[in-house]
This record gives sequence, structure tokens and C-alpha cells, in this order.
Amino acid sequence: MRSMHEPKIEVRPARSSDVENMNAVKHAAIFGIGAESYPVAQLSSWAGHLDAGHVHELAARVAEGSLCFLVATHEDVVMGYGYLDLGSGELGGLYVRPDRGREGIGGRLVEALIEVARNAGIERLRIDVPGSVRGFFEKHGFEFRGPSSRTLGCGTVLETIRLERGVDEG
Repeated sequence: MRSMHEPKIEVRPARSSDVENMNAVKHAAIFGIGAESYPVAQLSSWAGHLDAGHVHELAARVAEGSLCFLVATHEDVVMGYGYLDLGSGELGGLYVRPDRGREGIGGRLVEALIEVARNAGIERLRIDVPGSVRGFFEKHGFEFRGPSSRTLGCGTVLETIRLERGVDEG
């Protein structure tokens, strides 16, 4: 049961007006949560592209439609977001403001993205994440599949882990 003082979080499709806040959330999450898994140089490479050009690119991706972007908001301020590739079932990312961690925002986003996947006929979800967030995803039904890596546009390689779950598993 929600406390009267607990903030009301709404999960909804992202709008173009959310993009700058989404970018800020991603930047904060990379440095706040990513610091548990990566050295500063890698974090700087990962977050270094989150400039005005990235905001424009993110806006285009939100508008394009092959990726489903959902935001979690409190009083219409973005607290977190995640996105799903509707073709592959790949969760491209899930980011929550570090100062709002452990409030259930990430879990609400994961559950909403699972529902989107179910409605789209996707059977399995996959995500590559830093090892430091493995427990969060396992709590939400994902299973460890092994080590993986992600190459950033600048060429920096981030060591990650691959997690998967069936959409109808829980």
C-alpha cells in the first residue's frame, strides 16, 4: 500500500518534450551507478557524447517508432526511462536518476516494458548491463547468460553481462 507521502510515479510513452530530461537522467546514471563497474575514463567515454547532438539523435529515435521509449515521471519530471527494440526484443537501456534509486522506479519501467513486449508478440527479452546491476534484473526474472561487451561509438569497449527472460516468465 502506498504511503500518502510516497511520490506518485507515472509510467508512460516518452514524448519529444522529455528528451532533454532523459539525456540528463542517462548522464547521471552513468556516473552515479556506472561508477560501480567502470573506471572514470570509460565512464567519460560513455557519457561524453551526451551533448546537444545526442539530444537531437535521441529525439529522432523517440519519434521514429521502432524503439519503444517509456519514461517514469513524478509531476511530469523524468525520473527514469527505458527502451525496447520492438524488432529484436533487446532492452537497449534502463536508466534511473541515482538520487531516486531503490524507490521502485526501475521495477515499474521493467514491468511496463515487459507488457509492451507481450503486446508486441515478443517472446524473450535480452539486455547487456554492467555487472553491478545484475541483482536488480534477476529480481525481475532475468537470468544470467554470460559475459558480453558493448562497443561505444567512440570505440571504447565496456565489459557487460547478458541477461534474458521470457516475457511470460516471472
